[in-house]
Amino acid sequence: MGQTKEVIKENKMGTMPVTKLIFTMSLPAILSMTILAMYNVVDSIFIGNYSQKGLTAMSLVYPLQLVLISVSVGTAVGVNSLVSRKLGEKQFEQANSAATHGLITCFFSYALFLILGIFAVRPFMSLFSTDAETVQYGVDYLTIVLCLSLFSIIQVMIEKTLQATGNMIYPMLFQMVGAVVNIIFDPLLIFGVGFFPEMGVAGSR
Repeated sequence: MGQTKEVIKENKMGTMPVTKLIFTMSLPAILSMTILAMYNVVDSIFIGNYSQKGLTAMSLVYPLQLVLISVSVGTAVGVNSLVSRKLGEKQFEQANSAATHGLITCFFSYALFLILGIFAVRPFMSLFSTDAETVQYGVDYLTIVLCLSLFSIIQVMIEKTLQATGNMIYPMLFQMVGAVVNIIFDPLLIFGVGFFPEMGVAGSR
């Protein structure tokens, strides 16, 4: 009996009633996506109170940020699909292999964005603004986003891999922890509260 309960718990996508499964799988995913969307909203609120030019710079860098999100999420969703199908076929070794290769692809994706972060940020900003202060804010912000993107790329990959196994709670918790940390440290680092340095727009990352 104990073994049967364990199997049901691990294979809920094949055993749980459809209505209950939809709610237990979709609600945490919806909350996670809502939290993710709030990141830029929170950043915009604090940066808007710090500098209007900084807020302008944030809007200008968003296309490259969107490319980063698209590549990391798109790759992770592909791995998610493959892992879930292999688990459904009970091909566990191939599922493990897919998850492992998914993590390896993170480093290839990161190499691309590292190159962009080093060489393409200033030319990209110069295409959209001639104001030196706005350009510099964008360069500071986007360089950090792209050159340190490895962590966010790996985080997305791990979240999607966990979701492929039917685990929706941990990915939601990862997003919530990140959002709370972002809300706490944004004002501290942007405005330089207490012993924290005033980093301006760069402090939001």
